[in-house]
Amino acid sequence: MDIPDPKKVARAWMQQGDPRLRKMTPTQFQVHQLRLPVSDARFDRAMQMAARDMGGRYIPATGTIKLPKVSKPGDTTFPTELQVMYRKFPCGAMIPNVKEDNPIAGLPCVSFDVIPNTPGDPRRSKAYQSFMGEAGVSKTLFGKFLGWLKILSKAVNRYVKTQEAGRVVPFARIAAEELMAEQVARTWLLHQMR
Repeated sequence: MDIPDPKKVARAWMQQGDPRLRKMTPTQFQVHQLRLPVSDARFDRAMQMAARDMGGRYIPATGTIKLPKVSKPGDTTFPTELQVMYRKFPCGAMIPNVKEDNPIAGLPCVSFDVIPNTPGDPRRSKAYQSFMGEAGVSKTLFGKFLGWLKILSKAVNRYVKTQEAGRVVPFARIAAEELMAEQVARTWLLHQMR
């Protein structure tokens, strides 16, 4: 992957007109401009489809999927929205234990994250997940990320149906059951392929 001339990057950064990109540092802008296997437009299209599948809507400016407002008072495990992020970093800033003299430190890395809006630490939520690695494996990471959103979509849709039926089941339990069902199916499939 060719690294562009820093002067050209700085000039392009100063001349670009998108206000969202203007808030970036020149280094972030340079990483953002790399032609990676998963484009920002492809990510946004996938998030719009995922939001529709969950019965919500995707807001590209904030990277947020607004979920349907169906939770009953007392269920703090159901997120009101999901922050979905496609981040790009130099690997040295993202992966711990990578030394500066290591050639991987200057390569671009990506991260696909689902951060639920729930009380407390979002990393403790069943909906939280982060997939990170080198830009070369970004298609694989994106596939895993979309698979995770599909599991969340099944959980959200099942939660909505239980709420409409008048049953009170915490979202965390439904999400855990959907995740377990997915793991059992994957294990069964791998066993059948042997």
